[in-house]
Amino acid sequence: MKLFSFLWHLYNSSIGTIKKKYYLEKNKDIQAEFLELLGGVLTPMSNYARSMTRNLDDAKDLISESVLIAYENFHKIRKKESFKYFLFTIASRLVFKRKLKQRFFADYDEKYENNLSTTNTAPDVLLDVKILYETMRKLPSKLYEAIILYEISGFSIEEVSKIQGITKSGVKSRLKRAREKLKSLLDVDGTKRVNGSTKMFQSFEFLTNEFRRFYDKEIL
Repeated sequence: MKLFSFLWHLYNSSIGTIKKKYYLEKNKDIQAEFLELLGGVLTPMSNYARSMTRNLDDAKDLISESVLIAYENFHKIRKKESFKYFLFTIASRLVFKRKLKQRFFADYDEKYENNLSTTNTAPDVLLDVKILYETMRKLPSKLYEAIILYEISGFSIEEVSKIQGITKSGVKSRLKRAREKLKSLLDVDGTKRVNGSTKMFQSFEFLTNEFRRFYDKEIL
């Protein structure tokens, strides 16, 4: 019902261009299949959109436009198991080709801060996660997206390669460079702790797991 309401909102919105034929009785099977496939990827899609925009409204816009384009072109998918890559490729192209990446570096919005602050995570770990997030945003765009897809959205190397349109070795190279750059940045930024503490960061794996936990829910 939630997904149907979302699509119905797109249908009635001023930005929506979905043809009415998709809502005719004869196409209910198409709609049902799309909703089922979308339901299986909406959480990782939410994680990706939140990470790539950080502003909740922009994240919703990115998801809405990506889903709309995917729905309009649903008939082009030959293998339904490719739906996930199809949707994320659309989102990735929107981010980079339509200049959405210019929004990446906006300040935290109030909803984002509240989301992080209302957790049961220890304050020092929470601070580390925030610093990690800020540091990740200093990475080049494609490296940043690769590490978000792999570490936060939980895609495999092969899946990231399909979404980014590069080889698996290319993905591994981007992830390696991203980690090396992060380590270099964290060696400096990681000492900027509360009350001047110079305690080193806990493991990157732990922090990314904490980071993923903050985002592991749908936002629509």
